Amino acid sequence: MYDLESMSAAEMKKIIEEAPKVEPITGYVRCNAYMFHEGVVYLPNPAYDAYTLPTYDEEDGSFSWTRIDMDDDFRREHEVLCYLDDLRDREDFEEIKKFYGVEYDPVVAQEIIDSVMENLKANK
Repeated sequence: MYDLESMSAAEMKKIIEEAPKVEPITGYVRCNAYMFHEGVVYLPNPAYDAYTLPTYDEEDGSFSWTRIDMDDDFRREHEVLCYLDDLRDREDFEEIKKFYGVEYDPVVAQEIIDSVMENLKANK
């Protein structure tokens, strides 16, 4: 989290410029005009929502981000974007793994999928 009230415009601009220009999973483009307490955001077109750069959870193999609803008083929701295994057939899979520093093991991936499915069934 950033304390935007205590940051100068130059500090914010530097943080924004240091962030990747394109979010690698969705292809959303970095917003150069502003950021939120959660950090730099990426915008779809049209930009009804803003999204933080996804983070990777090694434990369950998920990529999650914060969605900021720009039409609903900037309501925030933490969401799972996808799982590493969902991306394995993409041409840029190796680039995404490299970007997030992920090592992909298909056996471990299947174990994660099985665990997630088991948890979903248990929570019904």
